[in-house]
Amino acid sequence: MEGRAYANPVSGPRFKTLPGAALDGTASTFQFAGEDHTLGNALRYVVMKNERVEFCGYSIPHPSEPFMNLRIQTYAYGNADMPATAPRNKEEEEVGPYTAITALEKGLDDLLAMAQHIRTTFIDEAEAIIGAGSDMETG
Repeated sequence: MEGRAYANPVSGPRFKTLPGAALDGTASTFQFAGEDHTLGNALRYVVMKNERVEFCGYSIPHPSEPFMNLRIQTYAYGNADMPATAPRNKEEEEVGPYTAITALEKGLDDLLAMAQHIRTTFIDEAEAIIGAGSDMETG
């Protein structure tokens, strides 16, 4: 996983895994190009909501560089420190530990779902207000 880059065909690599990941995949640092505190803080918040995540933090290495680094550490199965409420089942234990990339993917999916819900709710309310305003004008 070290140094693996995911290319954006329009502007080059936008995401890569930095060197220094745990051998079992439970800890990794990811670098996002062209991102800042807006994505960093939101993604950190959503990833930390996952009970299988032990730590998640982000940093902007330098204000003049367009990079945001996100560090994720997950609980390995069988870890005594893992919260008792964290979901566990036999199938996942056989596959291996819950990896940082899995936590990142879930965090991105959850953040997208939240943004879509906010957008839909906003549009519905705006249409209701606009519709109520036109009823007042004709009435």
